[in-house]
Amino acid sequence: MNKRNTLHFALGALALVFLSSSHTGHAEPSVVVPGAYPEGLLWHGGRMLFAEMGADRVSIIDETNGKREFWRDAGCGPTAISPFGPSGFLVNCHLGKHVVEVSATGVTGRRFRTAPSGEPLQDPNASASDGQGGVFFSDSGDFSTTAPAKGRVYHLSASGTMTVVARDIRYANGVAFDIASRTLYVSEHLARRILALRLDTSGRTTASSVFADFSQHPATRAFSNPLAGPDGIALRPGLLAVAEYGEGRVHVFDGSGKHQNTLAVAMPFVDTVAWDGAGNLYAGGAFSNSTPPYEGQVVRFASTQWPSATLATDAPKETAAGTLELDTQSAYSHIRIRKKETLRSMMFVRDNGAEVFESQVDLARPHVLQFEYPRFLAANYLLRPQPKSALIVGLGGGMMVHFLRHIDPALQIDVVEIDPVVVRLADEYFNVRPGTGLRIITADGLKFLADTRNRYDVIYIDAFLKPSAKTDATGAPLDQRHREFYKSLQTKLNPRGLVAFNVNRHARDAEDLRNIRDAFAQTYVFPIPGEYVVIGSADATRVAYAELEARGRELDRRLNAPGISFHAVSQFLQR
Repeated sequence: MNKRNTLHFALGALALVFLSSSHTGHAEPSVVVPGAYPEGLLWHGGRMLFAEMGADRVSIIDETNGKREFWRDAGCGPTAISPFGPSGFLVNCHLGKHVVEVSATGVTGRRFRTAPSGEPLQDPNASASDGQGGVFFSDSGDFSTTAPAKGRVYHLSASGTMTVVARDIRYANGVAFDIASRTLYVSEHLARRILALRLDTSGRTTASSVFADFSQHPATRAFSNPLAGPDGIALRPGLLAVAEYGEGRVHVFDGSGKHQNTLAVAMPFVDTVAWDGAGNLYAGGAFSNSTPPYEGQVVRFASTQWPSATLATDAPKETAAGTLELDTQSAYSHIRIRKKETLRSMMFVRDNGAEVFESQVDLARPHVLQFEYPRFLAANYLLRPQPKSALIVGLGGGMMVHFLRHIDPALQIDVVEIDPVVVRLADEYFNVRPGTGLRIITADGLKFLADTRNRYDVIYIDAFLKPSAKTDATGAPLDQRHREFYKSLQTKLNPRGLVAFNVNRHARDAEDLRNIRDAFAQTYVFPIPGEYVVIGSADATRVAYAELEARGRELDRRLNAPGISFHAVSQFLQR
C-alpha cells in the first residue's frame, strides 16, 4: 500500500493541529490553482509545473487562466516531474510504478520499470535534477511504521542508465540536489528526518549525515498524525523548505539545519514545495487522501510572508561587494554572502551594521588570491619550500584552501572551523569541501589543537569571529592571543615547522607581536597595510634576507602562482 490511500482521519481535527510558536508564520498564503492531489512542483523555464496524481496529468500554472494540461497518461498517478535529457522531462508514475520520459512538447517517450537489480520499481515518488541531464528519484517502499525499511534512491542518467544511490530508507520521500556541493537531501519520512548525502562525481555516497531531525526541533517535535513526516523538499541558496505531510505545515531551515520558520497551510496532506524565480515559496497538497480525485490546491507565500526564513535586517541589496545573496545568523557570527560578477564574498557584520570582508573568491579563478594578507601567509614557502602537511585554523570562504591546492597539489591539508554555518556556506557558495588531500573538521580550534596527535609542517592561524567578550576588537579569539597558546603550537609542529599568523592592527597589536616573538626561536614579521603577517619558526637558525630573496625568485619560477610574487613578498620582511 502507498501513502495516498491508507489514512483516514477527521480533517477538522487535523486542520486545527498546528504547533504554537513564535517561529510559526501566521500570514495566509494566496491560493494559486486547485488541483487533484497536487505533487511535484517544479519551477522551470520561467513557469511552474506540477503533477496531479488524482487526474493522471501534469499541468502548467498560468497566472492569467489558472492552469493548462501539459501531459496525461492513464493509470500513471504522477507525483513528480524533473528536467531530463537535453530538453525534456522525467515523470514519476507513483501509481503506475515506473518513471517515464516526456518531451518538451508533452510527447511520451521511454518508460523505465525495472531497478538495476532486475526487480520492479516499487512506487517512484519524488525527483530532482542532477544538473547534467539526469535525475535522482526516490522509490519509497511500504508506508507503514511496522514495515521494513525498503526505500531507495536511484539515479537515472540521460542515456537511461539507472544506479542505486541509497537504500534501506524508512519510506524515501522528497529529494533535492544541491549541485554546487553535490549534496543530495532525502526525506526519510517515517523516521521523521532529512538526510544529507554527499556524492562524488560518479554518484557514489562518500558521506552521510542527518540534516534535520524533526524530533529535535520544538516546531516539528509534536505531531498528531502517526504517519506524518517530511515530504517534498525545495532548495534555494542558504535555505531548505520541506512540506510536512499529514500536519499541514511547511518548515524552513537555514543552510546549517537550524529551524527558521513554520508556515501553516489549509491542506493537511501538503507534500510539495518549490521556490519561483522571484523568491516566492509555493506549496501544494490535498485536503483528503481517501476520496478520489483527492481535491487539493497550490498556494503561494510571498517572501515578505516568511521574514524569519532569512535574517530580518536592513541589509542593503547592493554594496561595493555586490548583490546580497544570503543574510544569516550563526551561533558565532552574523554572516552575509555577496556576489559581484564572478567575485563572491563572505562578509561578517558588526553590531553597528558595518560589513567586514572575511573572504573573497573569484569563482572563475578561485586559486587567485584577492586580498593582500593571504599572499604573505604563504611566506612560509620562503622558509620551508616543500611542506608536506598543513593545518588551517579558520576556514571562512576557503581562500587559502583554493590557493594551496592549486600551487601545491601534494600538500595534505586539515582545516578546523568552529562555526558549522561557515563550513556549510564555504561548501555551498565557495566550492570548498572535503576530498583527497583535504579534511575539514568542525570544532573549536583551541580544543582541536589540544587533542590532536597530528604534527604539521605549517599551521596557519586565521580565525576571526564577530567581536564579542571572547574576542578582541577585531574579532580575533582571545584564547588564541596569549604566549601560552603560541608556545603550545610548537608541540604540534614537525621539526623545522612553522606557524603563520594573521594579526590585524589594533591598539594592543605590539603586545601580540611581542608574545609571538617570545614564544618562537625565530620570527619573521611582514608589515602590510592594516595588518601584520608573522611567521614563527621553531628553528633557531635565522634565514638571511638575501637567501629569502633568492628563494622567492626560485619559487616564482617553480610554482608560477598567479596573483603572487614570492620575491616581492620577501622584500616586505621587517629587518
